[in-house]
Amino acid sequence: GTISVELYNNTLSASVSGTEVTLNVSDLSFCTVSGDQGGWILFKFASVLLLAGNAYNVRAKTSDASQVNLFRDGTANNWSRLLRTTTNQAPVAGDDMYIFGEHTGAGTGNNISVTMDNTAVTDFGSASTSLATPAISISKRGTLQVGVAVSTNYYLRISGNFIVYSQGTLNIGTVGTPIPSSSSAVLEFDCAVNVDFGLTILADGNFTSQGAVKTIVKTLLNADASAAATVITLVSTAGWSANDELGFASTTRTASQSEKKTVSTIDSGTQVTLTAGLTNAHSGTSPTQAEVINLTRNVKIRGMSATLQSYVDIKNQAIIDIDYTEFYWLGSATANKRGITIATIGVGSFNCQFSSLYDFVVASSQGLNISSASGSTITFSNNVTYNIHSEHLTNVATSGIQTFDSNVFILNVTSAGWMVAFGDNGITFTNNTVVSGADSNRGGITFQEAITDIGTFSGNTAHSNAGSGINITSSGGSSTYGIGGTISSTT
Repeated sequence: GTISVELYNNTLSASVSGTEVTLNVSDLSFCTVSGDQGGWILFKFASVLLLAGNAYNVRAKTSDASQVNLFRDGTANNWSRLLRTTTNQAPVAGDDMYIFGEHTGAGTGNNISVTMDNTAVTDFGSASTSLATPAISISKRGTLQVGVAVSTNYYLRISGNFIVYSQGTLNIGTVGTPIPSSSSAVLEFDCAVNVDFGLTILADGNFTSQGAVKTIVKTLLNADASAAATVITLVSTAGWSANDELGFASTTRTASQSEKKTVSTIDSGTQVTLTAGLTNAHSGTSPTQAEVINLTRNVKIRGMSATLQSYVDIKNQAIIDIDYTEFYWLGSATANKRGITIATIGVGSFNCQFSSLYDFVVASSQGLNISSASGSTITFSNNVTYNIHSEHLTNVATSGIQTFDSNVFILNVTSAGWMVAFGDNGITFTNNTVVSGADSNRGGITFQEAITDIGTFSGNTAHSNAGSGINITSSGGSSTYGIGGTISSTT
């Protein structure tokens, strides 16, 4: 069927000439469930001069009953609506912003792309905590593209939620044009209460984040480093810079001896000097060379502080591609606000590589939380994580395709959680390193299977955990025991 929208002059009891626009129902945004997934649709009217002192209504009709639900408050027919005028105004502090394309008729319209070129510490958004009134929203035919000029520090601070609705697109760099290495891009949520604001990607929404290539994101100590040492010898420092944050893995049976330090200078291709000495000694001698991870990227998504964290919530069928991006100060004990939550299934996808997650420190914060029982087409590889309060990586039992390869996970602080916890059957978990799980009753990696194989588990390392390195158990009752599979090349 079709849907038509017009302006109606309530004072004169007459439709406003030139305003009715008719679209196909199929032109509207995709929704999988009732609620506010669809976002905004702009019906582009002809140029109209409104009459002062007259009251206007927005009217909508469909060609068939039960075709469309419009979002409203508790009052019948009080539909959410915006009126775009010809008055121009650059965004200022406190403004909410709506980005969407134009629909001019059935199957036709114009895409609109907005470039985010702000570099000032301006706090946009009206500070509403409601997902229905976000600080920034991107809807169908709309794109927000962060600038990609060289030697530019792009900065977007918002007080409010950031929502990418169905068929909206958020690009912080693209695969073909990432944020240049001489530039940076920061998305910062100015939370007044922990996790009251965050980034949500709804069904069929698109989010791409592409920072500059970091040549080495993980390496090894290549000489023993004593406590208080500032000059550190590594296998490689390729692509590193002053002020990079480094995570050092414990090489003893004490999980808490993992630590984070800052680079002062890059002395050579194998040596750095730190701004402060190491707190603990770390082995640089095979076979117990400490893993050293670089946490710094030039694209950063973060909360406001270690007590005012934000979150990322990725819904069913969202399409996500993230490389060389830094996430920190995220998470809480609240569902869908645990850190980075993924419910991607069906036609959606989640791909994250060469990125960092660290300092998710509010109680019960998690790193990557896969919440869908059929989470599918998920790839998390070549990433580094450090100092996540609870699990760095967790999922629920799923029939989906999930691949986790060549990641390094270092340090959690909770006394009630594993570093990596799977309730899955048939995933691929290869060449990962899990260090410094603090819970003496748990520890590094756990598989909680029912009656199927664990999938592909090879090339993994677990050390310096307070509890088990690797734990495998049946999650079923006595009648459903039957876990199996092959574990190979394990340290």
